[in-house]
Amino acid sequence: MPRNRHKQRAGQSAPSAAGPRRYEHAHRCTLVLGLVILWRILNAHYISRAEFEQAYADKVAQFVERPRASGGDFYLTQAVRLSRRFARAVIANTLEGHTLFRDAYQMLGVNKEQTFFKLGKSLDVLP
Repeated sequence: MPRNRHKQRAGQSAPSAAGPRRYEHAHRCTLVLGLVILWRILNAHYISRAEFEQAYADKVAQFVERPRASGGDFYLTQAVRLSRRFARAVIANTLEGHTLFRDAYQMLGVNKEQTFFKLGKSLDVLP
């Protein structure tokens, strides 16, 4: 995105509420860390230093107060780690009899038949 697009034009002032709205929109639409977006908005002069410090403190407080999860979902993680397309192809190929279960388990990083079939269900290969 061109830098001059964010600069204020001579004689115009940026709306005061634009900073927080732009921040929330940009944070939802990108994979960039929210604090980085906040810093960029400050550098583009859409918010004041005081607004930046307040928003920064709010974000840090949200991070600290965030409940800790006990762990992730193995099946979602495995699908992303392997790529959904690859995992689905291996499972389908195995069920068609073209790939040995032993080889499929090794390629998918599973050890048990039950885990293999649960992974297949999570990927919508199995009913």
